[in-house]
This record gives sequence, structure tokens and C-alpha cells, in this order.
Amino acid sequence: MTKREWAEEYLAELNPDALFLDGYDEAIVGITDSRVVYSERAIIDILVDEGCTEEEAWDHYGFNIQGSIQDQEDYPLIIKTVEGDLLVETVLAPGRQAHR
Repeated sequence: MTKREWAEEYLAELNPDALFLDGYDEAIVGITDSRVVYSERAIIDILVDEGCTEEEAWDHYGFNIQGSIQDQEDYPLIIKTVEGDLLVETVLAPGRQAHR
């Protein structure tokens, strides 16, 4: 079972309208009670593996992926993970503040 299949199966009853980022299944790191969660770093790595430079990958990510995600319950979450640490920062839509 792929990461996406697992997430789709898990979310089928909780939120059948949950949206996924097509082409970034390997960047899935988990789910919340109603949304799929992606690793920002893994998304960048996928773009680099597809032939982008690191800078091009960040530009593409910022404009086409992060810039298109709206803060609604069906949209995926993208997190920044710190290697070897438990700190996780949620990437929020513009104008939103993190709940602490």
C-alpha cells in the first residue's frame, strides 16, 4: 500500500473531501484528524529529483504549491521538520497565526 492509498483509506470516513498534492505522494508524512500532512523538505527533494535546481525548486514550491494552498479543512498541511529534533512548524496560509 502506498502512502497516498493509506492516507486515502484512513481519511475516507473522516474527510472524504480531503485534498492531496498530486505527484508528491512520497512527501506524505502523516495525517491529522481530517487532513493529509506533507514534508516541505521532501517536496523540495522531489522537485530537485525531477530536474530543478534547489533555487528553482523553492521558487516553484513557493508560487505553485504553498501559494495555492488555502487554509480550509480539506486542504493539505505542509510542515517544516527539523532533522534530529522534535520541533515541527506548520506552514500557514498568509495572515494566519500558529495556535500554541
